[in-house]
Amino acid sequence: MPSNADQPRPETHTRLGALILMAHVVFWTLVPWAVNDALPLDTIEALAWGHEWRWGYDKHPPLSAWAAEAAGILAGGHDAGLYALSALCTAGGMLAAWVLARELLGPRRGLMSLVLLEGVYYHNFTAPEFNVNVLQIPLWGFAILAYWRALSTGRTRWWALLGVCAGLALLTKYLAGALLIAIALHALLAQRRVLRSAGPYLAAAVCAVIFAPHAVWLAQHDYISLLYGVRRAGGAGHAWLDHLINPARFLLAQLAACGALVWLMLVWKPSRRRADPRDHRAFLLFMTIGPVGVLAALSLVTALGLRSMWATPMLLTTGACALAFFDVGFPAVKRRDGIIWSVLIITLPVLVYAGTSELTMRLRDKPKRVNYPGRAIAAGVSRAWREHTDRPLLTVIGNEWDAGLVGWYAPERPSVYIGADETRAPWANDALVRTTGGVIVWVRSTNADNPDPAPMPYDPERFGGVIVLDDLVIPYPTASENPGVRVGVALVVPEP
Repeated sequence: MPSNADQPRPETHTRLGALILMAHVVFWTLVPWAVNDALPLDTIEALAWGHEWRWGYDKHPPLSAWAAEAAGILAGGHDAGLYALSALCTAGGMLAAWVLARELLGPRRGLMSLVLLEGVYYHNFTAPEFNVNVLQIPLWGFAILAYWRALSTGRTRWWALLGVCAGLALLTKYLAGALLIAIALHALLAQRRVLRSAGPYLAAAVCAVIFAPHAVWLAQHDYISLLYGVRRAGGAGHAWLDHLINPARFLLAQLAACGALVWLMLVWKPSRRRADPRDHRAFLLFMTIGPVGVLAALSLVTALGLRSMWATPMLLTTGACALAFFDVGFPAVKRRDGIIWSVLIITLPVLVYAGTSELTMRLRDKPKRVNYPGRAIAAGVSRAWREHTDRPLLTVIGNEWDAGLVGWYAPERPSVYIGADETRAPWANDALVRTTGGVIVWVRSTNADNPDPAPMPYDPERFGGVIVLDDLVIPYPTASENPGVRVGVALVVPEP
């Protein structure tokens, strides 16, 4: 057992926590940028949306698309800006959770809760793919922190901040409603006194004002993004067993995502103190189990399928909750030991991520999307356009991946006519393409030697004069024997 002189002071815990968060941002920005050749699919799709600056899109509310586009602009079109955005989102959520844990559990256990969050699957391996789930992480974290401070201080500003975070979270993904339901249940069951104050109603009003423009857009577009979320969950009620299997699968996936916490709860001695529904342990329990429980209960009743990644922002308080209910078996450590352990916990997932990416490139015949030669494809398409016309390339036609790569990596940053579908991409239409021209792009085969490549997925008569060019055959940046990807390119000749 270290002596009292060896035990770190509270300011040492603060420095270590700050070091962990800074290292998280640096490592999870630079490593994915170094090992990946293209941005992930969800990020490419968000950039295609954000380029148009709409109040909503066919799959989601607008905030994640706006954030992606803004990060891309600030980074000068470099992928590093998007990876930095993802890293800042996860670090921001963990920062809020750490501040909360320090207030509830003290500096030492607060720091330990932050260390445990580094081991959560959603905070490392999946975090580099910026999407709606990743952007929710900081918004959920600061919403929970604001709610706690509103309860503990009664100050209006914290209720207002809760409303801001809740409104922005709903502008990111409707699933934020699960957190709002958990907060409402906690207020009703454990903090009923606050319902007699103006604070909760102020928070609700601020949230409603922020969400209102998108709500208007949603009604004007036949609730397209809301219905997409329902379809994404899958059909309900196919068999009575689905009512049990679907929520059970979802809950098991979350236990696997925070495996380090599950291990701690199994080996640590439970606290003998009873959980008082009015203390901070009840608060942590509501914030940790509540949102996950809301989704599981919905699936239990309706048999809806639940995607495990939907819980990405829901595990921020798991570290603090575990430390609040279980006795801590680790002693205070020396400053040097704390730094060593922190570095190991941060770097190990990063090294595994980099090693897995390199190994996958060498062993798989078909590379992952992040190993696609996106820049080379975009350069080839842009070059083909310039060889046939001196007009600017305004539109690229294709699915969110094939055309999205060109939309992001081409120097012209053309709009993406997603699926040649005006419902999915209302900023474009066939008449506009016939007038200004465009490029149709589709991956004919992920293996250039495939004797049966895919034909053009659209009827060329829709766009008037179409010139089908020779395929682009571009090698993958891998060591496999695959000769490369075969990309189909067709030009829509602009009307005179």
